[in-house]
Amino acid sequence: MRVASAAAGSALAFTALVSMVPAAAAQVSLVSNTGFTTARTVAQAGTANNVQDEELFSFPGGDDPFQFDEAAAPDAAHHEAGGDSADASAGTVFHAEATGGGSGPLEIDFSGNMTSDAAVHDDPPTISTHAHFGQADGESFADIGFRVVGGPARFTISGTASGDEPNNFADLRGGFEPGSSGVTTYALIEPGEPAAGVTGMLPPGSYSFRVRMTTRALAQNSGPLSDDDAASGSYSLEVEGGDTDGDALPDEWETNGVDTDGDGTIDLNLPAMGADPRHKDIFVELDFMPPHRLTLEAGRLITTAFANAPVTNPDGTTGIALHLDNGADSVMNPRTGATWGGLSRQNALVHQDVLGSFGPTGQYDWGPFDDLKSTSLEPRRAGVFHYVISGHGHDGRSSGIARDIPSSDFLITLGAGCAAQNGGVDCTLDPMAQAGTLMHELGHNLGLRHGGADDLVRKPNYLSVMNYAFQLTGLMRSNLTFFLDYSRFTIPLDERALNESSGFGITSGPAALLNTTGKCPTGPQNVWAVSAGFTDFDCDSANGGVVSSDVTGDGNKTLLPGFTDWPALVYAGGAIGDAGVVLPAATERMEPPLDELLETKRFLEERAKAKPPDVPTGGGTNTTTPTPPAVVKKPPVITKLRGRLRRRVVKVNITLSEAARVRISLDRCRNMRCTRRIRVAPAVMRKGTSGTNSFSLKLRKRLAPGRYSVVATPTADGRKGVAVRSAFLVRRQPARPRP
Repeated sequence: MRVASAAAGSALAFTALVSMVPAAAAQVSLVSNTGFTTARTVAQAGTANNVQDEELFSFPGGDDPFQFDEAAAPDAAHHEAGGDSADASAGTVFHAEATGGGSGPLEIDFSGNMTSDAAVHDDPPTISTHAHFGQADGESFADIGFRVVGGPARFTISGTASGDEPNNFADLRGGFEPGSSGVTTYALIEPGEPAAGVTGMLPPGSYSFRVRMTTRALAQNSGPLSDDDAASGSYSLEVEGGDTDGDALPDEWETNGVDTDGDGTIDLNLPAMGADPRHKDIFVELDFMPPHRLTLEAGRLITTAFANAPVTNPDGTTGIALHLDNGADSVMNPRTGATWGGLSRQNALVHQDVLGSFGPTGQYDWGPFDDLKSTSLEPRRAGVFHYVISGHGHDGRSSGIARDIPSSDFLITLGAGCAAQNGGVDCTLDPMAQAGTLMHELGHNLGLRHGGADDLVRKPNYLSVMNYAFQLTGLMRSNLTFFLDYSRFTIPLDERALNESSGFGITSGPAALLNTTGKCPTGPQNVWAVSAGFTDFDCDSANGGVVSSDVTGDGNKTLLPGFTDWPALVYAGGAIGDAGVVLPAATERMEPPLDELLETKRFLEERAKAKPPDVPTGGGTNTTTPTPPAVVKKPPVITKLRGRLRRRVVKVNITLSEAARVRISLDRCRNMRCTRRIRVAPAVMRKGTSGTNSFSLKLRKRLAPGRYSVVATPTADGRKGVAVRSAFLVRRQPARPRP
């Protein structure tokens, strides 16, 4: 970044205090002035003195263009003594206008003139013995306030000034008065010496553009008997945020690259990486702890999701270019397919089972993450790239954590949870789960929460990878295939009044080509079509009209607001656009254990494998009205399950929604939540009828004390239902008394 200096040969005096960090994409807006634009005239004639401040105008602020023409009425003083008299007066006229603002440039133009007159009259016209004089001083100033937000903005000052006498001149003083940013910048334009193209950078803050003119006229009976003075000036200011596409990366960066150290040399060549000032770009550096490097297929899945985003760009296209640095062989520019090659800065970090820790307040400490970041992320990338580490674990088996909402750092930790499901062998799940988790945590960096704008989890009407239900699989189409996406639709739903006849009420459009998932009152998950039609929200296999049901499984029945993600993305989170920002040192726990997410993943994938032949095909991005799906008979449902031990026999009571074959097995729980289990008895198949059934599972030996879980899975005519579990406790038998 360069600090501006005056052009050679100019009498412009200029000083600036600017933070030496990359400039961000600023928004510039007009604001209310704290004071008023005034004209002050001082008229003195002999012993008569008159000082007057007159308000020229008050600017209330706003983003709309404005202009004004105002004049200050002359002030006058008159004195007589012994036939002699003196007079003095001064006056001001200003014209100003301002246009633009927002992500475009703000332009402010001022012009004005000022006059001062003074005279001494002798009658008769001879030098009097009385020492009479006339003096007129004028000082006027006009200022317009504006604010720079989001990051530094570039300014340009130009103007001319003129005056009748060398010491009577107009000046442009305090081009920027001290504002909330604490930055003071002055530019002085003297008569006959124009300033053109004087530029510099303004950090975020509040400023005031000020024009000041002064005049002085002096007449006394020992010198000139009359005097007058005039000053005029024309001044312009342009403040340009310069982010045409609104992605928080300034046009200057995306066109020429970033000069991070202010030496005039480009340090980060964004154009070579595919940046475009007219198309939204997001840059991510993905470092990893072996063996947790995400696959190239995972990168392809997420970059495709962003490329297909329904987000408009100034170049007339839609989509967001996600530049994911996942190694030299990963795609750098999704628009051309070019790979990173020598421009990649991905790092393989030393493996740690647990990165960071949770302190006594229950917040995650980012200190160890920052230690790795300080030696891995190049400073020149700090204001441009989101920084991510794919590691083993940070909080038990949690899948990841974002530093804030929005932010620019996050952590992916699929290793611990994956290893627990893989016999202790370290792993990172499949490409879709990797890409979904990456997109989920990046969504937090872009301002999204688990319910879009709220933290209500597992809302069936929130069709987004931010929804825990879809983090590891992506969204489910009606043809039972999966794809990654943020929410494109706002679908209202109220658990207190669910209309089973119309369901989600979507009659056409791409949302009608999707399925969603929710909870039954008895606990099992279910899959529902989003297209309008009968939807068994309470899972009783009967059309109950309007019902109430806890479809999120959180124990409450409440309004579930819908939300559309893509238009709400925040691109300037954390250090993006401003590498000097201070990020939070600690963050509250965000994500559930991976086991919970994997349970939903297994459920949805099992449903997809049991794909009926008459389900219509279609894609999540189809914008035509879909053919209504054929009626598909739902799989059998276990509405009640209870297991209890009688000596070496486990009694199992099951209530079925229809006649079905039931696969029954017995597991021993390895933890209190029974998320870790071992099989203790082989599975058996039993034939059940609609309603209540009682079965027995004979054991070869007594069960040791502990917690056990009966698992029952119904199947009817090839339609596989959801597995249901019921836990029971085996207590230690009291010792027999000795004879």
